[in-house]
Amino acid sequence: MSREATYLDCDYVSTVFSGKKVLMRVVGPVHPPNYVLVYPKYVESSEPSPWRGYLRLVPRYSPCAIYDAALRITRELNASLMKYDPYWNSTVPLLDKRKIREHFLPEVRLAEIIREARGLETYVRELVLELVDNSSARLSYIGVTGSILLKIHNEKLSDIDIVVYEPVPPEEVRQAISTLKDQGLASSLSPDDIALKAREKAESYGIPFEKAVELYKRRVELGLFKGRQFSICYVRRSPRRWERYGCRSFRFLSPIELTCEIIDNADSYSLTGRLIVNNVRILQGPDLKPSEIILYDSFFLGLFSVGERVRVKGLAAETSDGELVVLVGTHEVGGYVIPGTS
Repeated sequence: MSREATYLDCDYVSTVFSGKKVLMRVVGPVHPPNYVLVYPKYVESSEPSPWRGYLRLVPRYSPCAIYDAALRITRELNASLMKYDPYWNSTVPLLDKRKIREHFLPEVRLAEIIREARGLETYVRELVLELVDNSSARLSYIGVTGSILLKIHNEKLSDIDIVVYEPVPPEEVRQAISTLKDQGLASSLSPDDIALKAREKAESYGIPFEKAVELYKRRVELGLFKGRQFSICYVRRSPRRWERYGCRSFRFLSPIELTCEIIDNADSYSLTGRLIVNNVRILQGPDLKPSEIILYDSFFLGLFSVGERVRVKGLAAETSDGELVVLVGTHEVGGYVIPGTS
């Protein structure tokens, strides 16, 4: 299948509802036949906006905020977007492929910037070339997403959102970023910036402020390059066997809160994330012994180590092959993964 016909996490697509263009972010590598799992990010508007004729629909990123944005578009623009899917056993935003007007590919946009860059795009080019020089990543394994991908970025406000595709190991990228920081070419966020972001996440997820601060301090892929914030997202080119569409369905059980030990984090860096766990202790909910934590929320990707004990809140579910799992990041429950047991 050609890349243009393959929809990967951090791609964007456009469609038109009620005469208004809507730009949507593709979520993960798993999609139902004839549909793409998305969430609406920008809508065309004549109102004043930093984003070149578009309003941003999701001011805060959480499963509930994304779901609310999809409901808003459905309601205000009479959009046929929300659909029940039997694989996920949930109503989710699914865009009919026949309604896609444009498909924006991060690696294609980056190739344009490498050839010719202006303004903020020059920072993108310099950062990417530094990553290439300090890792095994080739340019064909890297892209740029967000407003820069869509060419609606604001020179003063927009962040730099980089995509790194398999098979580049996340550990290499993290080492490259550490090298850039050691050389003074990049830096971590300031304590004040971390505190500001952590306060928002603590409120959104209902987690202690100090735990949110710790999570941000672990996010090596978030920092400043020449004074502009950047982030790096890891993307799978194809689904793992366990997450392929239709491979296994979910029967929701109930909300659950527990502590557990991580024994495998190999699939935890990109959507759909997965942590294999044992030594489970139930804090609230049914007395189950789940063996997997499934991460639908990208905020918790790549933050936890093998051997670490974590506290998890999510939706307990039984898969069609009999496994007990906890889903973190559903709009029904939301949830979180935080370090420690308290």
